[in-house]
Amino acid sequence: MNDSAKSFWSTDAMGAPPAEKDAGTSCRIPAMADFYFAFSSAPGFFETADDKNPSHFINIVNKVLKEKVTEDGVELSTLMNYVVDVSSDYFKKEKKSEAACYQLPCVMSTLTRDVLFYSYEPVQI
Repeated sequence: MNDSAKSFWSTDAMGAPPAEKDAGTSCRIPAMADFYFAFSSAPGFFETADDKNPSHFINIVNKVLKEKVTEDGVELSTLMNYVVDVSSDYFKKEKKSEAACYQLPCVMSTLTRDVLFYSYEPVQI
């Protein structure tokens, strides 16, 4: 990872077994690296199941990244607003939810130095 490298990494932790505290590998990243974390719901809450489109949140994030991120880049706060807006539209139009009854994602940007990555065997359901 160098100063000009930009990466997109996504994961779907739905159904993953809890990680062991000491099982992760810590990786040091460059000082002042800005990470964008997007959760389909606020940590500690559950996601509304969607039988037709189980990956709707990942699809929304990918759509926003494809449509809104240009060569000049985009501010993370602006990116977060786009994700929340598109997610809101999805629940209102696609799911026919009433305005007061839709799930909004929890997005945050953070400056961090250590990131833990865990590996696990996929669970067959």
